[in-house]
Amino acid sequence: MGIGTEQATLAIVAAVAAWLVVRRSIAHRLAASVAAALVVALVLPRLWSPPATPTAVQQAAHKSDELGYVSSTKCRACHPAQFASWHRSYHRTMTQVATRDVILPPYAPAVVHGRGRELRLDVRDGELWAKDIHPDALFQFVMRKPDPDAAPPPSLPKMEGPVVMTTGSHHMQMYWIRDAMGIFRQLNWVWLVKDGRWVPTEDVYNQPHSGSLGILGGGSWAAACAPCHATAPRARWPRADRPVADTRVGELGIACEACHGPAADHVAANRDPVHRYELHVGGADDPTIVNPAKLDHVRSAEVCGQCHAVMNRRPQDLDWEKGSSYRPGKDLSLYRIISTLEVEQTPEMRAYYWPDGTSRATGREYNAMIFSRCFTEGEMDCVSCHSMHKSDPDDQLAADKEADGACLQCHAGFAAKADLEAHTHHAAESTGSRCMDCHMTNTTYGLLKMTRNHRIDVPIVAGVDGGEKPNACNLCHLDRTLAWTQEHMADWYGTPARPLSDDETRVPAGLLWLVRGDSIQRAAAAWHLGWEGAAGALPPGWGAPWLARSLDDPYASVRYLAGKSLQRMPGYERFEYDYVPPESAQKAAVGAAKRAAGASADAAIEAGRDELFERLRATRNDTPIALAE
Repeated sequence: MGIGTEQATLAIVAAVAAWLVVRRSIAHRLAASVAAALVVALVLPRLWSPPATPTAVQQAAHKSDELGYVSSTKCRACHPAQFASWHRSYHRTMTQVATRDVILPPYAPAVVHGRGRELRLDVRDGELWAKDIHPDALFQFVMRKPDPDAAPPPSLPKMEGPVVMTTGSHHMQMYWIRDAMGIFRQLNWVWLVKDGRWVPTEDVYNQPHSGSLGILGGGSWAAACAPCHATAPRARWPRADRPVADTRVGELGIACEACHGPAADHVAANRDPVHRYELHVGGADDPTIVNPAKLDHVRSAEVCGQCHAVMNRRPQDLDWEKGSSYRPGKDLSLYRIISTLEVEQTPEMRAYYWPDGTSRATGREYNAMIFSRCFTEGEMDCVSCHSMHKSDPDDQLAADKEADGACLQCHAGFAAKADLEAHTHHAAESTGSRCMDCHMTNTTYGLLKMTRNHRIDVPIVAGVDGGEKPNACNLCHLDRTLAWTQEHMADWYGTPARPLSDDETRVPAGLLWLVRGDSIQRAAAAWHLGWEGAAGALPPGWGAPWLARSLDDPYASVRYLAGKSLQRMPGYERFEYDYVPPESAQKAAVGAAKRAAGASADAAIEAGRDELFERLRATRNDTPIALAE
C-alpha cells in the first residue's frame, strides 16, 4: 500500500469502530473490539519496526574501538565546547557517510559530460546511485591513449552502485562506491563547491593535460585517502580467510583522537567525577590523553605533520591490518621519513619543491614550516597560530592571530605604525605592510588555488627560467620587472643583486611567470592577477590581455585560475569560460576573451601583445609537474 492508501484505511477502520461503540449493543461492542485490534495490528508494526538502515551506513568503513579509539561522541559529555567547535570544522567533514544531508550536489537524476565521457546519477529508494567508468579501466586508457583529447570507447568496463562515502566539503567533494571485493572506488568526477558543478577528476590537479592523477586515486580509498582523511584507518584487504575487505576506522573524518590519541584509557580513568575535579582544580596534566598545546614545539608540530607533510612510511609503520603505529606525542621520525628536496632523487618527487627547497604543494605545510627560523631557532609550532577550537573554520587561524597578530606575538617591535613603515617602506594599511604577504607568500598550489607558503622567509629576487619561487614584491607589483624589484631591495635592505637576463630586466615579472614559467609559476601568476591584495598595486585591468591568452594553457590548474582572475577584470564580469577540455574549446575561448572587453580596438597594440606572448611561450618551461595533493 502507498502511504495515502494506508492512512485512508486506518481512518475508515477507526470510524467504523467509533460508530460500533456508539451503538452500545454487546455485538456492536465486540465488533468494535475487533476493529480496534485491527487498528493496533496496523499501527504497532509502524511504531516498533526500526527503519531500514541506509545502504551507505551499512557499506561505509565501520567504526571500531579495538585499538582504543572510542570516537568523538565519548568526548562530548565532558568537553561540549571543544566538541562543538570541532564539529564545525572541515576536519570533521573530511570523510563522511554519504547520507542525503552530506552529499553537496543536487540529489536528483542527472547525466554529466566531460572529456568525452559521462557520469550517470540516479536516486533509488531515496539513495544516490552512480554509474561511471571503472577507474582501473579509465587509468589504463589514459596512460596509453595517443591523443590527449581522445574520448574513451563505450566498451570500457563500468562500475555502478550507491554512493556510500564522501571526501571533502569545503572546496570540493569526491565520492566512493564499494565494489564486490569491499574496496572503496572513487568516481572519476569531483563536485566543485563554489562553482556548483561536476568536473573530471583529472581537472582538479596540477598535472599535464593527459595526466592520470585523480583517476589513479580511485583505486582505493583505504590506501590513497584514508591515512590522512580518517582517524585510525585499517585497510584490512581481502585475503584467503576474508574474501571481502573489512576496512575499519576509529572514526571517519579527522576527529578528536587523531590529534589527542586513542581515548579509551582517558574515558575509563575519568568516569570518576572526583578524579576529574581533582585534575581540574589541581591543573595537573592527564597522562591518559595528549594535548598538543602542552607538548614541546617539535612534538606538537609532528601531531599535525603526521598528515600535513610529504613523507614515506618506515617499514614498521606499514601494517594494513593494524594501521599506523604512530600516536600523537611520539617521535614522528621513528615512523616516517620526512621528504625534503635534498633526499628526493626522482623528478616526480622533486617537483614538490621550489629550487630553494621550499614545499609548494598544499597540505604539506609541515615540510615548509620546519625550515623556518621561527621553528629551528625559536619555539613556533602549528598551534602558535592555528586553533581547532578557537578559530574560523575557513583557515583555522586562532581568533587573536588574524592579520598581523600571529607575527606580532613574537615581533612586537613592529606594532607601532612608524616602526612598521620604516621596515616595509609601505603605508601601514597597505598589503605591502602585512607580515604574511611578505614573509608567507601565496606560493603553494592546491585545490585549484594558491595558499600561503609556511616556510617563513624574506623576499629574494630569483630568476624565472629555473622554476624559482616568485618573490613577494612582484606578486603584488606584477607589472614591474625583476630588475625594478632588485633595485629597491638593494636600496632598502642592502640585498645583493644577482645577474638578470635581458627579459628579466625588461619584461614584467608577472608576464614572465604567467607565460614562460613552469606550471606552478604560471598558476601563481594567474591567481595573483585576480588577488585583491595586488589590486591596489596594479593598473586596472592590466593583466586581462595576458590572462585571456592563457585560457588554452595545457594545465587545467592554470586555465582555471586564469579564467577566474579574468572574470574579476573590468569588462569581463560576465565572460563565460569552461576550463575543462577539449583543447579546441580552449583555443576558441582565447579569441572570445580577447574580444570581450574591446581589447582588439587597437590592432597595433594587440599585434604587439600577440608577438610578445608567442615569443615568451616559445621558451616556456614545459617540465612535467604532477602534484598529488
